[in-house]
Amino acid sequence: MRNLERLTWPGGSSAYTGFWLLVALLALGIIGNMLQLSVLFNVYFVFGSVAVMLAIAWLGTWPAVLIGIVAGLYTYLIWQNPVTVMVFLLEAIVVSWIYHHKIKNLIVASLIYWMVVAAPLDFIFFSYWLGWSQELTQLVYLKQLVNGVLNAVIASAIIIVCGLSKRAWLPTAGSLMRLRHLLFCALLSVTLMTGIPLILYEGHAMRQGQQTFVDQTMLALGNELIERLSEPGADQSYMYHIGRVRGGNDVSIGLLSGNGELLSQVGSLNSLALGPGDEVMPVNNRLNMWLPGGLENPAIRFAQGRYTLRMPAQGVDGVAQILLETPALPTIRAMEAYRAVLLFMLAGVIGLGVLAAELLSRMITQPLMQLGKSGQALSHTIGSGETLQLPRSRIVEFQQLSNLLEEMATELSSAFKRLRHTHSNLEREVEQRTKALASSNDLLSSVLDAASDFAIIVTDTQGVIKWLFDVGCGIRPLSWARI
Repeated sequence: MRNLERLTWPGGSSAYTGFWLLVALLALGIIGNMLQLSVLFNVYFVFGSVAVMLAIAWLGTWPAVLIGIVAGLYTYLIWQNPVTVMVFLLEAIVVSWIYHHKIKNLIVASLIYWMVVAAPLDFIFFSYWLGWSQELTQLVYLKQLVNGVLNAVIASAIIIVCGLSKRAWLPTAGSLMRLRHLLFCALLSVTLMTGIPLILYEGHAMRQGQQTFVDQTMLALGNELIERLSEPGADQSYMYHIGRVRGGNDVSIGLLSGNGELLSQVGSLNSLALGPGDEVMPVNNRLNMWLPGGLENPAIRFAQGRYTLRMPAQGVDGVAQILLETPALPTIRAMEAYRAVLLFMLAGVIGLGVLAAELLSRMITQPLMQLGKSGQALSHTIGSGETLQLPRSRIVEFQQLSNLLEEMATELSSAFKRLRHTHSNLEREVEQRTKALASSNDLLSSVLDAASDFAIIVTDTQGVIKWLFDVGCGIRPLSWARI
């Protein structure tokens, strides 16, 4: 039990804390994939890989792989797409390896994965295994790339917030708490917050424009048919008038009585008889969309859907409503092509944002890094009395710090010079005093050695005898004698 308590996770958490963190991230991975955000028509972002990125930084590779498996299996329940599960699982493995062994940056590691590893997998398996069209495969890949990098940005922001917090129980990732990485995330976040809303707004505006065009076109055909059917004797030639109005348009038209009975029909009207799983989804006040049942993939389901419009046949005897249907595929294809362009632009914004953030963060922190390298030789420079030359910067705060350190180093160097000078003078003075003392001692020894026939008396300035040296008696103090 004690050995278990001593175990720690890569983020510094204890074994007990790390276990509950793993449980929380497992739940977060599932919840993140449940929260599907519609960013463009029929394109949804999921956020399960945010938990995977957090696990990579806080818990390590294998917990991240476990979370990737669990979150990926939930996406299989939603989309019935085994390729997506495989791609999400590889994301946990590859990004974790890049992060722990090559680049300590979740965002860059995620971008490398989606551009180098996921791209060929998507285009091979989606196109040849699942039989998707090239346009749909390209759209799904761009969506995954943007979604994956965005999740890495969100995870990095969460890690930074937890790292800056003073709460000791929050996990940390020390390698991501460097100033350069903080600036990188801040600059990239500003870029994304500026670019993403504009592109998403353009996508929604395009969708509204396309659907409004379908609505106006079908409404115009319906009004033209009402005018024709309002003519005398038109009730004897419904098919003729419907055919004239329909012309070369791929539109199915039906005439309905007051009790909903179908009076006449040209083309198939799928919304009249709904099958198992079929759905009629409102688009606006008049326009609806019929979606077939039995299809799990939303993209394919929408592509096989049909726009429907019901309008009252005012002034037409025996006809209560006119029903118009047209295939949604041409409109869906146009929106998919435009969505692919928007997602490509969004991927370009992210790529340029990553590049610009990396360069700017490197440029901003480079003077500080150079200052740190110069500081490693600071003690030697001060001790040797050399003049300290610190790197210059056009950033005001960095230059002020450099100037302050130079002033401190100059003062310390001057103090060391004075200390060395004082030490040198002290050594010379001690040496001189030692030589003088030795000379006096030699002189005294010579005098004492010569004192065999006489005595030596030492008095003070008042004539009081202080010392008496006699060969027979040696040296002794005499304070009572006076000359």
